[in-house]
Amino acid sequence: MSFPSAGRLVSWAAVLPILAVPLAYGEGVTREYLAAKTFAALTASVVLAAAGAVLAGMRGAESWRPDRSGVYPVALVFLSWAGVSLFWHEHRWSAAEPLVYASLLLAGSWGLSRLLPDRRFRAAFLALYGVLCAAAAVAYLVSFRVGPHGPGYDFPFGNANVAAGFLVVPAVAAATFCADFRRRRRGPGTAVSFAVLAALVAAIVRSEAKAAWLGGLAGAWLGIFLVSGPRGRKASAAIASAAILLLVLFFTLVPARRDDLTDSIDVRTDIWRGTWRMISEGPIPLFAGRGPGSFLAEFPRHEPIESDAHRMWASDTEDPHSLPLAIWCETGLFGLVVFAALLATGAAAAVSGLSRAARPFDRASLAAAAGSLLAFVLAGSVDVAPHYAPVAMNAWIAVALLVAAGRGERGPEETFALLPPLPLLP
Repeated sequence: MSFPSAGRLVSWAAVLPILAVPLAYGEGVTREYLAAKTFAALTASVVLAAAGAVLAGMRGAESWRPDRSGVYPVALVFLSWAGVSLFWHEHRWSAAEPLVYASLLLAGSWGLSRLLPDRRFRAAFLALYGVLCAAAAVAYLVSFRVGPHGPGYDFPFGNANVAAGFLVVPAVAAATFCADFRRRRRGPGTAVSFAVLAALVAAIVRSEAKAAWLGGLAGAWLGIFLVSGPRGRKASAAIASAAILLLVLFFTLVPARRDDLTDSIDVRTDIWRGTWRMISEGPIPLFAGRGPGSFLAEFPRHEPIESDAHRMWASDTEDPHSLPLAIWCETGLFGLVVFAALLATGAAAAVSGLSRAARPFDRASLAAAAGSLLAFVLAGSVDVAPHYAPVAMNAWIAVALLVAAGRGERGPEETFALLPPLPLLP
């Protein structure tokens, strides 16, 4: 019996910290939950970046070449521009945390993308991570309670919107793989992915995080659409339409839900108006932005007076509750353009990868990544969740999956497989 190769040990040792992220939480309150989960996510990112560099060094100079997608170079341009903004940043003390978090998550995603081209490793990692996210969802459901500050704001598993934002990416991926395995009549894979999906959906629905519902529906539809045949695509479109109609009726015909939605929209509208004032009255109006992390320091000066009606909610916010507005506010119009280019590059990488992918599992991986990123962006457009590192980490995992599965080749990474073929693989 021979010992596993160095590459195998590096690969599996590297993903152990990230597998611990779903179950990481503090005792009872939102900030402790986020602190524990953030520490786990950033630690995992450092380990993954180091492992990616080690494996690239083991394979030689060729493995350092930029990936075909171009996602990471564009992301690096965005991060560099955020760093340049320090030259006119009025609150430099607030910039360190977001810049360090973003740098570590980007590096960790790159490192993970060096591991995931190995299909066996990818299948095992996705299965394990999905099961652990499902376990976190079950724990969330069991521990659900109403805190002293209002519904959803004092859980053992944190803020409801943040918890749902963390779970929506694996939920979309599980829905995509479930559809793919069912189409190809792979019973074990279907059973595992459906069990994971059921737990995640139950937790997201119980959280009442409406942005996660919207993003999850759109992302799951896209993922299922990409892996389905003509009949499956028609069925997925019909189911998605019916689900959206039911949601509309739910929030218009049930008075309590209608009032809850109205209050949520009112709070966000005031936050967005204040954010727009920050953008339009910036040091170089519209273009430059106020710098990473500046929102918390600047927002009270620009908050609309109407937000006095719900002072506890609007004035204490740490984020604009809109990913595009947050990027525009802190990195300016140029940063927003680069972010749009990043999304376009990811979409082009998904289309290109799907056109080249010869294996069903690669196609399913690309579809899951594309759907997950759509869910993250849509939910983040009207919610606070992407502001937090653990939620952003899941989006960067989807980016790594997109880049790795889109390579369309059997590279040297295949030699690092440790597990035997799984029933998840074609």
